[in-house]
Amino acid sequence: MNEKQEEILRVSKKLFSQKGYMSVSMQSIADACKISKASIYKLFDSKEALLLELIKYNQRKMREISRIIHSETTLSKKEKFTKKIKLELEEFKENHKFLNMLSFEAFSQHSPIVIKHLRETRSIIMQRHRDIILSTYGESVAPYVWDLVIVLNGLMREFILMLAIEHKNIKLENAAEMIIGVMDRVSKKPCSIEPVLTDQLMDSYLFSSQDGYDEEKLVISYLTKIKQELHALSNGEEKDDLLSAYELLNQELSQDEPRTFLISSLLDYLGKNSVLSQNVSQLKNIIL
Repeated sequence: MNEKQEEILRVSKKLFSQKGYMSVSMQSIADACKISKASIYKLFDSKEALLLELIKYNQRKMREISRIIHSETTLSKKEKFTKKIKLELEEFKENHKFLNMLSFEAFSQHSPIVIKHLRETRSIIMQRHRDIILSTYGESVAPYVWDLVIVLNGLMREFILMLAIEHKNIKLENAAEMIIGVMDRVSKKPCSIEPVLTDQLMDSYLFSSQDGYDEEKLVISYLTKIKQELHALSNGEEKDDLLSAYELLNQELSQDEPRTFLISSLLDYLGKNSVLSQNVSQLKNIIL
């Protein structure tokens, strides 16, 4: 990612956080970046593509933080747990407006692709918490580890609300130590009752990001929409060229090993047509 893309993402994140996703236009992002709207479209196909990249960036950042802490050989397992919780609290505190925007707008305003990535982010967080709990307290907590994940998430949520929404002056290090102290006590003795959240139940929950998101069906749906839009264009040389590109795209997608560079080039060509651009952009987000 180059500096210009990073700047556009930073500005977009700020505007989305302040005004909400639906209230921000690509033109307003361009104005804030002091560049033309055409320059943004050269780097990002759509406003949704911008949002997707922000979500993916947060996912990468979470994984990198977890990897760095895990590799610190001088820290004990408990110290690693505490440090991870503190860093997560910092992340939520710094980005609470953006995260709130995602939470409140996502499931009513965004496409299945964005919703899928948001659910994946939640799954990543929960699985990471499961792994650190097992690493810290051992296999004795395995039967009810998902119940402990919910306890941990609940504790963190309340501190995050106090920090980010109520703007209370809470020391993050103290909050993290308090959370770990509670987790220590809860995890100390094997639970005498049956776990509420079993592995089977959580598997269906965590991977429900696929619910309503059948990639093959979505690809077919967008291809059908693009074809309909193509046939609605006025007859002429451009229409013929676009139809030829569309047929080549269909043929390449049907191959056992489709060539990504060719698919990307064909989508770029089709996307230059203003009538097709929106559905082409959606299709590109799915298959590239």
